[in-house]
Amino acid sequence: MSRVLAMNKVGSQDEYNAKSDQRAAEREEIARVLADRSIDGEEKMHQYCQYLMKYSKSLFTCPNCWLLPGLCICERVQRCEPRTKVVVHVHHKEWGKTSNTGRIAALSLDGSDILMRGFRPHDAQVVELLADSSITTAILWPGANSISCSELKRIADERTGGRMAVIAVDASWRGARAMKGFYPKDTLHVAIGPDNPIISGQTVSLLAPIRKYRGDKSGNGRVSTLEAIAALLYELEGDEALAASMLDNLRIKVDACRIQKGRPTAYGTIEEADLLTY
Repeated sequence: MSRVLAMNKVGSQDEYNAKSDQRAAEREEIARVLADRSIDGEEKMHQYCQYLMKYSKSLFTCPNCWLLPGLCICERVQRCEPRTKVVVHVHHKEWGKTSNTGRIAALSLDGSDILMRGFRPHDAQVVELLADSSITTAILWPGANSISCSELKRIADERTGGRMAVIAVDASWRGARAMKGFYPKDTLHVAIGPDNPIISGQTVSLLAPIRKYRGDKSGNGRVSTLEAIAALLYELEGDEALAASMLDNLRIKVDACRIQKGRPTAYGTIEEADLLTY
């Protein structure tokens, strides 16, 4: 069996080709829908998101870690039990990306959800959460108008007996700003403190070995979605072990991504022989 077939967990080239042909036919249909001026934008987005839900970015992808099936790391991911509910709200351009970290964040956290903006059933879940008066929900968002984690805890204690949920927007800055309009204007926004010990001393994101950031990546302070969630949960709950487990999971994801691209690992957490048999 070739390395490609092993990574995709496909028994034969004929099986691979058949699936490829099926996806190509459905891609042509989606292209027709997107070009049809009689179909409104919301419906186009929903149908395109349906296509992404089925095929993701790659022809064969593990639905839980978004790596090729032969490189799946799901059984290696440490699971954590935060008190705070986390919802990773993903822009459709991020859905299924191998380098995406929101998927691993959700896989790491029991009780969490990962939802795609534009896919109607997922949009309905976000709307329902924001309307739920039994839980205090905030959007993880940096900025002057965002409250601190301590303030969010105080508000949650007063309103909902301490029950909290956080929506982590998983997108590029341009995509995130576009998604922000989906949330009611009075939705709480919460930011990570400048002295957060999980990321305060970090000048380069753990994701840097597989994703390029604009500007001076040696000092721009950017972090991935998973790192931001880990830092936020540390401020909200004070569980250093939980944050450390999440960051370990990210290192595994980065190494698996580099293996998938035929590159040496960055953190030495796994090797190709640990995952592939061919």
